[in-house]
Amino acid sequence: MRILVAALIAMACWAAGVQPAAAAPGDGDWLAVVRIHPQPSVTGPEILLGEIAAVETDDPQLREQLAGLSVGRAALPGYGRELNVGTMRVRLRQAGFPERLIHIDAPDSRFQVLTRAQTIGGQELAAIAEAAVRANADRWLQELGGGSLAFACPIPDGLTLVDGRVQVSAERVSGSPPGPIIVTVVASVNGIPQRTITVRCDTRWLAEVWVVQTPVVRHQVLDTNSVALETREFTSVPRGLVPASEDPAGWRAIRPLSPGTVLAGGTVERVPLVWKGRAVTIAAQAGPVWVSAPGVALEDGRLGEVVRVQNSVSGYVLLARVVDVDAVEALVP
Repeated sequence: MRILVAALIAMACWAAGVQPAAAAPGDGDWLAVVRIHPQPSVTGPEILLGEIAAVETDDPQLREQLAGLSVGRAALPGYGRELNVGTMRVRLRQAGFPERLIHIDAPDSRFQVLTRAQTIGGQELAAIAEAAVRANADRWLQELGGGSLAFACPIPDGLTLVDGRVQVSAERVSGSPPGPIIVTVVASVNGIPQRTITVRCDTRWLAEVWVVQTPVVRHQVLDTNSVALETREFTSVPRGLVPASEDPAGWRAIRPLSPGTVLAGGTVERVPLVWKGRAVTIAAQAGPVWVSAPGVALEDGRLGEVVRVQNSVSGYVLLARVVDVDAVEALVP
């Protein structure tokens, strides 16, 4: 009875055109054997078969082609991605390989592929930024007129990069001291830029400046008893700062000043060469001849300024440019 049933089943299969399954090739019959590493890892950005497995075949060209096959995108540096044997077979078929003749020996049907990573510490990044700032210090001090600079570059978070030869450099320095300086730092792996960060370095300027020592009244001409040089620290350059090389006797207060005030814009002005109500000499050119006349200044004036003066002989009021102490040059239309 059993023999009859088996015969009927065989006849039914033959009538339906179903052929018996072929036996799987033995180890020596595979075109290639792909043995997945126990802990596969890649550099990225692609998962290459040659990085996660050993390819065994007698055909060198086939070995090279299989090793260079991408079977998926790698995870971010330091992270893993799950890969399965089924996906690998799909990639083999898509690439035109006879995947039925390629054996995949994996620890499991699903496994993790880690993207290898390396870390650049925040201290190293801050040191690179500070070095870039210091490289510009001489130029900045020349523009500021002397003094010294102090720098502080906070330590940023470290960078996680793919595995490979790392080069970190400061690509750009923006801003000028005192105040914030922005340094753009680029990290490259094997010559290819991978990450860019900005490091903000705070700079302070230390310089000698004139500082009020005793109370000063409005329009008081300064001297070394009322002001003295002191080293001060600045996070921004005061507008109109009086240089340390200036003689304080050439300046006067434009408002009452208290001790500790730095001489800068809004506090002092140049001492006038011509004073309101004082006698002046008015010079004028008539062709090749210069003539002069006595006069009185109707307002204060500093070198190069135009003021009103009155001719003491004629009584005329005219405009004249200050050229020296108590001396003006008439502006002839």
